[in-house]
Amino acid sequence: MKKKAIKIAASTAVAASAFVAAAPANKADAAVNVDQLVKAAEASAKVLQWSISTEGTANFVDRPYAEYNAAKKTNAAAKAAIAKLSTSEKVVYEARLLDSDIQIKRAQAYIDALTSGEKIRDKQAALDKAIKAADLKSVQSSYHVLTAEIRKQAELLYRVYGQSTRDGILKTFKAPAESLYRSVVNEVTVLDHTALVDKYTKSKEYDKAVDHVAKAEYALKDVKQFKTALTTNLNDVVNALPLMVTSVSRVDNTTVQVNFTKALDVAPVTHFTFDKGLTVTSTKLSDDKKSVTLTVTPLKDNETYTLSYKGEATKSFTTPKAPDTNNPISGSSDEVRLDVGQYRTYVFNLKDTDGKPYYGDVTVELTEASILEVVTVNGKAENSTAVTPINSTTTKDGVLTVVVKASAVGDAALKVTNVKTDETHTSGDTIVIEDVKGEFTNASVLSVNSDKDYFTAKEDVSGVEQKVSFKKADLFQVEGKVVSYDEFKKSLTKHAKITVSYDPDNKTNYFNIVEKVDVKVLTITNPNKANNTVRVNPTTSQKYFDLQGTGEPGKFIKVQVDGAASPTYEEKIGSDGRWTVRVYLNEGKENTFTVGQYDSKSSTTPVYVTEDVTIWEGAFAVKGDVVAQSTGKLNFGEDVTFTFSTIDKVTSTADYTDKATFASNSTIVFVDDKGQKLEFQVGKEGTKIDSGNKTNAVTVTLGAPIKANDKFNHAGTIKLYSISGVKNQDGLNLTNFTYNELK
Repeated sequence: MKKKAIKIAASTAVAASAFVAAAPANKADAAVNVDQLVKAAEASAKVLQWSISTEGTANFVDRPYAEYNAAKKTNAAAKAAIAKLSTSEKVVYEARLLDSDIQIKRAQAYIDALTSGEKIRDKQAALDKAIKAADLKSVQSSYHVLTAEIRKQAELLYRVYGQSTRDGILKTFKAPAESLYRSVVNEVTVLDHTALVDKYTKSKEYDKAVDHVAKAEYALKDVKQFKTALTTNLNDVVNALPLMVTSVSRVDNTTVQVNFTKALDVAPVTHFTFDKGLTVTSTKLSDDKKSVTLTVTPLKDNETYTLSYKGEATKSFTTPKAPDTNNPISGSSDEVRLDVGQYRTYVFNLKDTDGKPYYGDVTVELTEASILEVVTVNGKAENSTAVTPINSTTTKDGVLTVVVKASAVGDAALKVTNVKTDETHTSGDTIVIEDVKGEFTNASVLSVNSDKDYFTAKEDVSGVEQKVSFKKADLFQVEGKVVSYDEFKKSLTKHAKITVSYDPDNKTNYFNIVEKVDVKVLTITNPNKANNTVRVNPTTSQKYFDLQGTGEPGKFIKVQVDGAASPTYEEKIGSDGRWTVRVYLNEGKENTFTVGQYDSKSSTTPVYVTEDVTIWEGAFAVKGDVVAQSTGKLNFGEDVTFTFSTIDKVTSTADYTDKATFASNSTIVFVDDKGQKLEFQVGKEGTKIDSGNKTNAVTVTLGAPIKANDKFNHAGTIKLYSISGVKNQDGLNLTNFTYNELK
């Protein structure tokens, strides 16, 4: 009876769509006419709703064009009549049309989903035909076309309103297509990697070719179809690889590993020789016969050795430098800003002359009086704001911990001295700031805290660094143009110029960024500091540095780029002996700048040349696919390997390779093809670092997720969503996630 009633209603609604009211004679007639039109729209909307619902007549085949067009027509007629009413009358009738608007939009989404689903079904049929014909070339191409179509159309499928209707759409179109392509995922993986082996062999990039051989062989273990043909194809391209050494690496002080492009028959000692007196005493061939472990005489520190295989020189490797035993003191070098009353903990690590932790007497002193208060040193209360040295002792681990409290506006640091060796180390500055009333004109922004909505600035070098807070109620401009709070935050960067009228007690303050700047600053001092080498992680589209330093007033600074004969940049040194030169960077590469001081602008010979400044520009990121032991699975005990980025060399002898360090509580989040997430944490539920920490490729053994998610689709495409708690050797945080796929 219910469906019959709906059919009657449908007929009524369609008939109502053809209703055209006569021109009303008066306002009362007009109101009646509008009411009739709105009722017709409401009735059409109900019928349309029924036609796109599994509780109604939706069958995922027929498009409800009649109901859809009827609803649009009655909706438009009602809106045209409503537009002629008074404002108060409009509000009432427009509210009644909201459901009509909603159902029309939902119907459009349903119709679009059917069209998208049919496109997926067409690509599915092509893959099915290729599989049945055992046409491997077509299987490979049809697989990628189908998966790309699913990704392209999925958004429209998921727009369908109503859980049961959406599930019906997905079950009708997406699910069978996914089931089909998953049935040959391993087969296509073998085909893809086999093609890449062939490609890289022809281009003589043998290291890459060997990498894809391993991936193809791994996937071949799990294929269920066409195994003979796939094996033959892979063997053909592997046979085309020349037998070559792909890498030589140090394992320990008497062990070296040699990797080859393909399997060896034998590996006698006589086939392996080194220069510089290094002797091979024994060899061991790996199970897959593609690598050989060499036992050698002791290796020297910081020495480069070249391997010859069967008399021909191949690859080289360099041993690590000897441990630093020059009494280093390290730690707490960052510049930190504190409000008055806040605390900071400094931690220093000291080593003795033998390189072991230093356990002995030290002194601690403030570089400026009254700005900081030394509260404790290794747990002992001191409560001193004077510059007088404080006597203390390191722990047995060579650690010195100092807690300070911000007392007054200014900046100060700590100077730590090893009493035994007189070696000193000065920490990073602690800058104490305070939120007070003030006005700035063209002040330089020195720091930005986006999380807590404040920045610091000062008008001149000798001025006081001022803390300035802002809030959504304030008035914002960027270069004179009124902007929103969010736009202001986006434009507020270190080194920008800003004009401020500020009182922390005001409900509304005025801010104008008069000069937008997005600069990474490298300060060069003479003598040079830390080899003048820096790694930067790009965050904006403006790729430049301001090189800064000191020199002889009135002379000229000229900068040569990547060893070029002539300078690219030049700047006159200021009367205060300071200079700034803006240099532009090549993205994702090594950038080398040679800075020289010249007597005049026309001089061609420098009177003083610094060492080269090297800037490695590139994102610290996960590179390529995330490789799982079981190919795309997140099982308990699964080994998952993350490979990290490298930056291309230009003048150096080697590329810059990121070495990733996972924290003891790093989190790893994966996402499935429906947006469901699964989170693992190192140190919890069995998840742990298996190998490679502090290297370019880190393997993590997965335990159980820290939060169960029964909705997570383990059978679909899984991608890396994020990793936290990972830094490289330069202290950069991992960024630039591109949803690397789990393979």
